[in-house]
Amino acid sequence: MFESGSCASVKNVIGFVKNVIGFVKNVIGFVKNVIGFVKNVIGFVKNVIGFVKNVIGFDLFKNAYLYERSAPTRRCFCYFLK
Repeated sequence: MFESGSCASVKNVIGFVKNVIGFVKNVIGFVKNVIGFVKNVIGFVKNVIGFVKNVIGFDLFKNAYLYERSAPTRRCFCYFLK
């Protein structure tokens, strides 16, 4: 009986160790997920900043392009009027 009891005790210890290992693996997985989530948030913020820069840059470029484009047209039109 003592041997069967110690065998059961050893099985319990092995089961406990397996549970602890599983728990540690879950904690490591959770930490990896948190790190991945933070990386995604940082990437999202960078994308939003890049998008805003692109919109502002496009507006500035569009305005500059239209202004530069309209200036020679005005000059040519004025030239033909003279």
